[in-house]
Amino acid sequence: MERTLCFDFGNSRLKCAVFEGRDLQQTIHLENDSEAQIAEVLQNHHPTKIILSSVIKHREGLEAQLEAAAKFHMLGHASKLPITTPVGKPETIGADRLAICSAAVDLFGGQHNLAIGLGTCITYNFINKYHEFLGGSISPGMNMRFRAMHEQTALLPLIEAQNQFPLVGYDTKTNLLSGVILGMAKEIDGMNQFDYSPFILPFAKSFEKELSYSLVHWVRKKFDILLPNYFYEYEPGKIAEINLGRNYSIDFNQRRNDLWISPTLGGQLSGFKQTVTSFGNHPFNSEEDYQEFLTIAYQIKNIRNRACHSERTTEQELEKIINCWIAKFITSTWIALVVKKLIEIFLWRY
Repeated sequence: MERTLCFDFGNSRLKCAVFEGRDLQQTIHLENDSEAQIAEVLQNHHPTKIILSSVIKHREGLEAQLEAAAKFHMLGHASKLPITTPVGKPETIGADRLAICSAAVDLFGGQHNLAIGLGTCITYNFINKYHEFLGGSISPGMNMRFRAMHEQTALLPLIEAQNQFPLVGYDTKTNLLSGVILGMAKEIDGMNQFDYSPFILPFAKSFEKELSYSLVHWVRKKFDILLPNYFYEYEPGKIAEINLGRNYSIDFNQRRNDLWISPTLGGQLSGFKQTVTSFGNHPFNSEEDYQEFLTIAYQIKNIRNRACHSERTTEQELEKIINCWIAKFITSTWIALVVKKLIEIFLWRY
């Protein structure tokens, strides 16, 4: 069986992993990259393949030493990898990030991935289901945070990490521990729980606008308010207030500074439903079409409310509102598929 040595040279530590095929056998921590240290590892393990991932200026002559010992590859942006890198300057991507992204695709292919590297710095690496590395972010690692607070203040001490500390620190040390470690944890949680609200709102807004141009005016006509020459126009002297019970009503002829104000999305739907009930008819071709519209409309309303009211929204909710939006506005199946694919590519690339 082939034995591979994977050297990983980071800013804080130098490591080497020993693989038999795909199975990890051992992890070695190196004191340095001296010729003697590397020779000892090679002598002990007799590899058939060697790969080096380095983000530091390693010893001159190291690559020649490894190449002389076995089939050798230096990981970099020109390497043949299971990912593509459609970013501005792929040559600037660190070898550590290329490695973790390749591993994510190898282990969890065909799906969106967020691969997080915890080292001297924390790297967040987004890979879409098309195996494209889209980029991400870099923030200070744990030890860097401790050192920064010590070195850039006059009195804060340099402390070592511990796994036992309170949320609310009771002295300087526990305050630093809580701030650094729990701060990192919440940062990671935040990256892992991406909020899709900014992408959801445009779809919800376009739907709300469409209702204002159609169903709202259908309701207003029931109160003898004809479609005005200009859309946002208050009709003096006309009452179009719909009582929904429990001292709650929706005004379809509300004004502000003599301009007509459309009800909110929820108000539009509630007022429309009550008007249909009161007058015994609706503008749809069939009862089935009417009920299907209400199902879609309330799904959009509920997701829109979550996005507007500071609740974190999910990719699944975004996908649902896109599907609802397509069902409402696009009748051609193939156009719907194209629109959905373009939206998906846009979201994961930008």
